[in-house]
Amino acid sequence: MKKEAEKDSVSNILGINFDGSGNQRIKEKAAAALNGVSGKRIFTPNVEILHRCHISDELRSLINSADIVIPDGAGVILASKLLRGSLTERFAGIDMGEYLLSLADESSLRVFLLGGEEGVAERAATRLSAKYPNVIFCGTHHGFFEKNGEENDAVVNEINRALPHILFVCLGFPCQEKWINENYRRIPSLRLTIGLGGSLNVWSGRIRRAPKIFRQIYLEWLWRILQQPQKISFFLTLPSFLFTVIKERQRILHPSHSKPPIAPKG
Repeated sequence: MKKEAEKDSVSNILGINFDGSGNQRIKEKAAAALNGVSGKRIFTPNVEILHRCHISDELRSLINSADIVIPDGAGVILASKLLRGSLTERFAGIDMGEYLLSLADESSLRVFLLGGEEGVAERAATRLSAKYPNVIFCGTHHGFFEKNGEENDAVVNEINRALPHILFVCLGFPCQEKWINENYRRIPSLRLTIGLGGSLNVWSGRIRRAPKIFRQIYLEWLWRILQQPQKISFFLTLPSFLFTVIKERQRILHPSHSKPPIAPKG
């Protein structure tokens, strides 16, 4: 029964195993991770990431290696509906980040912010401290460093000295997920780590998050393009993504019933 329940909580969309247990249950899992040193990893793929994973075995395996995979964006939910998946609620990565900060605030946990340009993580920590006064922002570091070798070792050592319970890694996909997988076991104090893309830019005030009305009508992606025209590549991904989803839907709804040809006698 337990294995069946666990299986039911997974919704596979184009090869990615999303947690389909619902946002409340996902929050409970994250809270449970913070009650003990477990080093759990949370990844937050959106439509663009989902599309890239569909055409890359390596990236798909990377995302599926996480302990919790949450659907970041309305496009993922739409794909789930079209493909008869169990996902019904989006859970934006930045919202998960805020939830984790609220838990950290309740228990005075230590949080380290990694990523962004020089000074962005520091500004984010300062602004977040006003909202979450009991969180101990134990350290920050920009994201422009070599991700292996001596320079990376120095960053890992700096994080270790800070003894964080939670680590936000904001290096962008797939760099942040690869970095987490290669380094999280080297940080024994970690209870939970999560890849959060451009969240530090929002928390630092460098970029405004989409107004609530945009989020409610699933147009947060449009706001991002207006704020950051360089994100137009995301928009250009949509037609290909929709074609892939429709093709997969046809495969699910109309599976081939043809039998293999009978071998000729004699």
